[in-house]
Amino acid sequence: MSAVSSILQLTADICQLKKGDRTFRSHGICIIQNYDTTRCNEQPDRVVQEFLEIMNQS
Repeated sequence: MSAVSSILQLTADICQLKKGDRTFRSHGICIIQNYDTTRCNEQPDRVVQEFLEIMNQS
């Protein structure tokens, strides 16, 4: 498995998400996965598990 730069981010502000995505990509972050804050609060373990599965597929 090669090293992959990745970010799991959450925010309620969609404009901030898009700006953050561009910034992360410009710094070489390959995987950017955004999650709804409500889902993160209700299912934090599942959100992290899904993110890790996405990373493992890279």
